[in-house]
Amino acid sequence: ETQACSTKPGGSGTVGVDKGYTEAYTASEGERHGESLGDLPAQESDACKVKGQRRHQLRDLEGKHRAKGHTRKADNLRHHNLGHRKRDRRQVRHRKQVRDHLCQAAHAVVDKAGIIACEDLSASMQSTKVRHRDTNRRLNG
Repeated sequence: ETQACSTKPGGSGTVGVDKGYTEAYTASEGERHGESLGDLPAQESDACKVKGQRRHQLRDLEGKHRAKGHTRKADNLRHHNLGHRKRDRRQVRHRKQVRDHLCQAAHAVVDKAGIIACEDLSASMQSTKVRHRDTNRRLNG
């Protein structure tokens, strides 16, 4: 971003923070900023998974009708049930919600400190080769 979203002066202290998945930042004093961050992507990912499974059933049904020659029924299924408009709107809303959550956490840290040292704790999650598919989906979402 090229523009600052706030002109309020930051703090004057020095703080070390750890970036994480369940909360955005944990300060060196033990304060947690952006708690319940991990719940947002997990809930959205789980909801998208269920909706995707149901969409797959409808797509399969649409294919069966098209194979039988019931093109009008198949076209109606595709037109009224298999669009991406609502999904795209929901995805944009979710991204804005997560971004807002992260910005509030970052502002809480910057308000207290002028110098921030950061450690990324997500590297340990990347080193594991095999994860459960639900865990992998939640981390990638």
